Amino acid sequence: MPAGHISKSAGSGSRRVRSCNHCRQFKIRCDSTEVFPSPCSACKAKDRDCSVDSTFKPIRTRSLLKDVTSQLSLIQGALRDHDITIPRPSFPEYHPPRDIPEQPRLETEPTPAVLGPLAGSKDDLSYIGSQKLGDIAIEADTIRDLFEYFRTNHYVYFPILDKDFSPTQLVQSCPLLFWTVLLISSRYHKQHSSIYRNLFAPYKEILSTALVNSVRSVRVIQAILYICLWPMPVRSQHGDPSVTYCAAAVNAALQLGIHRQVLEKENLGRDHGGHSFVGDSEERMRTWKGCIYVSTQ
Repeated sequence: MPAGHISKSAGSGSRRVRSCNHCRQFKIRCDSTEVFPSPCSACKAKDRDCSVDSTFKPIRTRSLLKDVTSQLSLIQGALRDHDITIPRPSFPEYHPPRDIPEQPRLETEPTPAVLGPLAGSKDDLSYIGSQKLGDIAIEADTIRDLFEYFRTNHYVYFPILDKDFSPTQLVQSCPLLFWTVLLISSRYHKQHSSIYRNLFAPYKEILSTALVNSVRSVRVIQAILYICLWPMPVRSQHGDPSVTYCAAAVNAALQLGIHRQVLEKENLGRDHGGHSFVGDSEERMRTWKGCIYVSTQ
């Protein structure tokens, strides 16, 4: 029996660990001891790492769901305590653009064919230049294409950004939001879909860093909300972190106080790194409505 499948117990002797971590978590039959060092049949079918750890303890998903439900109840209670009545945002019903079909635009706010003088002009593109995330560099022309695609196919369904948003503005104020726009739009863009596969890993790193740190920017919240509506692919529903992301966004919004009509002066600080920015009253309200919308999906 391979050493990797045997763990020492607290008492005398040893006990065999017959199931890998994944099979123990989901309480399914595991043949890891029979096929070692190859992955067990369940992990091989899902193309996942098959590891055996005697110290692994299955996650109690019921307790996790209870915690998330409790957080949502606290958020709803906070809204009632502040006597806030926020109408459901008038976003059309969301349907992910799987095959990139033609989609209707919002009637209330016509969308320009280009990004405008800031986002679409040659001056803006030459100023921003190519951008790099990890080892992945994206040229200015590609950035323009992806921002135009995002505005036409995604922003119109969830318009929490200022209507004049541009690559230059976002890369300076909130790099996470900038790369979120590129990641989402590249996934569905016929010409630039290969960029998505390259951006996936480095984007997850900066998103994880943002979630670990204290969120002090309304634009970081906006980035999280967009990635909740257009989530990254997961192998199973169990592995979908969207609920956790949504809870983090709503909690950060409450901490920043963007649900209030008037903010105290000490909460109005900002910097150009996207670490402390609450925006004007309209941006705060758009973002708070977005939090409510995403949390009720």
